[in-house]
Amino acid sequence: MNLQTLFCPNYACPARGQVNQGNIHAHSVPEKRCRCDVCGKTFSVTKGTLFYRYAAHGSRDVGVAVGI
Repeated sequence: MNLQTLFCPNYACPARGQVNQGNIHAHSVPEKRCRCDVCGKTFSVTKGTLFYRYAAHGSRDVGVAVGI
C-alpha cells in the first residue's frame, strides 16, 4: 500500500484531497484500510474506484465486474 498517493475522502476533513502530507496511516493492512490523522475517519484504499465494495474471489471475477 503506497500511502503517499492516498488522501482523505471525507468531505468534512480539512485535509481532504491533500496528497503526501503524512496524515494517512495504515489502519488494517489485510483489509486495506487507512486512517486520516486529521479527522480520525477510516476508509478503504479502493474508495472512489470501480472496485469499492467489491469482494473479488479470484481473477476471473474481476473480468465480470469490468464487463469483459
